[in-house]
Amino acid sequence: MDKLDHLVSERLADQLLTPERVEKILNSLLQRQTSREEDYALRLSDLKRKLADVEARLGRLYQAIETGIADPSDPR
Repeated sequence: MDKLDHLVSERLADQLLTPERVEKILNSLLQRQTSREEDYALRLSDLKRKLADVEARLGRLYQAIETGIADPSDPR
């Protein structure tokens, strides 16, 4: 039975793992990874932009409180 398993496995490997097929699979994986990295980079830059916006707004709020324009105890 081991000999048959070995022969079947070897035959499948010979047919499925041809250099052309392996190259195609690896290229596909590389493209997918590159696409994900680009998506992550875009998302990261968007989150950094949002963070900068929030920090700027918070800075303006603190400035308004310090100058007396905004009252932190006002429930509005």
